[in-house]
Formats: sequence, structure tokens, C-alpha cells
Amino acid sequence: FKIEAGAKGAFSNFENDVVVETFDGQDYIEDPTLTNFSNLDERILAAYTSVDYKISDKFNAKIGLRFEHTDSKLDSDKDGVVVDRSFGELFPSAFFTYIVNDSLNMNVSYSRRITRPTFNEMAPFVIFFDPNTFFAGNPAIQPAISNAFKIGANYKSLVLSLQYTLENGTIARFQERFDEENERLIFIADNLDELNTFSITLGLPFKITHWWKTQNTLIFLNTRILNTINESQYEQKLNSFNINSTQSFTIADNLTAEINFNYNSPQLFGSLKIESTYFLNVGIQKKFGEKWGTLRFNVNDIFDSFEYNGGTNIPEENLNTDNTFDFSNRTFLLTYTRNFGNKKLKSARSRQTGAEEERQRVN
Repeated sequence: FKIEAGAKGAFSNFENDVVVETFDGQDYIEDPTLTNFSNLDERILAAYTSVDYKISDKFNAKIGLRFEHTDSKLDSDKDGVVVDRSFGELFPSAFFTYIVNDSLNMNVSYSRRITRPTFNEMAPFVIFFDPNTFFAGNPAIQPAISNAFKIGANYKSLVLSLQYTLENGTIARFQERFDEENERLIFIADNLDELNTFSITLGLPFKITHWWKTQNTLIFLNTRILNTINESQYEQKLNSFNINSTQSFTIADNLTAEINFNYNSPQLFGSLKIESTYFLNVGIQKKFGEKWGTLRFNVNDIFDSFEYNGGTNIPEENLNTDNTFDFSNRTFLLTYTRNFGNKKLKSARSRQTGAEEERQRVN
């Protein structure tokens, strides 16, 4: 029987200063609709407790409860107080494991979680593609709350899991909004009303020969999205799948190679439907013994194929677009690593702090 408890506080201050001007004749004229200075103050206080109880030699339970309280205030020099919200939420979790025999174990879990928007998603910035098309932040975006139920089984090295997740206020990036007054197309992060997902995950590792191993993950996903834009409510459904396969080869003593392939069928990102995507990574590694380190050479996205192609079609909102988002390039990496010092010394404990969690919200 083991019990654990703790507390956390995260305090963030974020300033955003945007000036947009248009050259008119001999002077630059400030655009008041896009120029803004804002300041966000956010405080997050949390307390948690968890109990780990070994009911029997084969049955183990872990139950936790966390409470978080958030205060957020966003001030704008033009609009005054834009956001002033204070809320508290309880987040229970439960995880049960049953060991059937040496080869088979099963698990069932439930968890309630919060996903907070990143600061980049909240900041009222603008990044222009052209004078009438741009990315923008959304200071009114809210955290998302999800409830997830999962059942799984591990048979030797094979893994099978089924999960159902219901999320309210899902944060979706690259949502398109058309500003009819100014005739502008704006991409923002926004909250969806509801996101239901059912997934089946199958992990299939194999040892084909003594020099060839493979790790394969297959995921089936059933997605249902319910959302409202202005006064138009729409529903979208899609079945999709993902294949990730890694092939590892032992070429010679201390010389190995790896090939990684990833494929995603068409997917939904809120109102945006993305066509299928794929990429291929390859790498080779040579170890020169304990004293002389390791040399690695990798090529990521070798065919420069990983890009998002898709669009949004909501006639009620005058939206019918085709887009391409290319965030990846073919990349060559040559890395040499060598460790120095006393290898018998115990390494420092890895622990994630509240500050590190907040830094991850800047992306």
C-alpha cells in the first residue's frame, strides 16, 4: 500500500505587442483592427493525491484525484478586460491491472484530463500570407476537458488496446474564419463543441532474423466532431487509420541501420479535412566502443513528402478553401556523441516541474 500527495503552483505573465501598418501614399497608416497591446496574467494552483494498492499477487489498483484552480486575466489597451475567468476542476483517475499468467496481463483505466491552450494559440498576434490571409491568435480560447476510458491486453510482446474519449472544448488549430466586413481569411486556434473518438491500437513487434527486427503499430480511429460557427452547427464523421513501422538491422558488430515509415489516412482537424500523409526516415549508426563514442547519420523525410493538404467546406459560412501546410523539409543530421567522466556515478533524477510544463505551452 502506497500513498502519495503533492501540490503545484504555476504563475505566468505574457505580453503581446502587435503593430500592423499599411503604406498609403507617403506614410504608413496604422490598421486599428489588427494593432493591439495585451497582457495576460495566469495563476494555476493544484493539489493531488494517489493511492497504489496491491490487492493480490495478480491484481493491482492505482486511484488518484487532482484539483486544479485557474485564474486568468487578459487586458488589452483598446478593449480593456478581454478575458477574466476563474474556475476549479476535479480530475479523478483509476488504473487496474490483472496478471493472468506470465505471458498475459490485462488493464482497465479511466482518466479525466485538462488540455490548456499554448500561449501562441492565445496571443492575439498576426502572421500574414498576403494582405487578406493570415494566422491569428485567439485570446478567447478555453481549455479542453476530456474523459477517457481504456481497456488493454499485453500478450508477451503483443499489445492491444481499445479507448473511447469524449472531449468538450477540443482545441483545434488552423480553423478558418471569413471576415466579411474586411474581406479577410483568418486561420485561428478555436474550441470545438465536442469531439468523440474511438480507437483500436495494435502493437506488433517481430524478430524476423537475428539481424532484422521490426516494430509495427496499427491504429484505427473513429472520429465524430460537433461544432458551431456563428449560428451554423455542423457534424463531421470519419474513419481513419495510422501505420507506423520501424525496421532495425544489425549490419555488423557495432554497425546498425534503421528505417521508419509512417502513413496517415485522411483525418479531421476540426472543420479542416486533411488528405493522407506519409514520410520515410532512414539512419545508420556506428559505435566505436566505450571510449570513442557513437557516430550517427540520419535523413528525415527523405522524399520531402510530409505536408498537410486539405480544406474546409462550410457553405453557410462562405467557406470553401484548399490549402497546403508544409512544416517539414528533408533534413540531414550527422551526430557524434562521446561521454566523459566516471560512468559509475548515479545519473541525476529526471523530474518534470511545473515551470517545464508551462514552457511547453510556448511552441
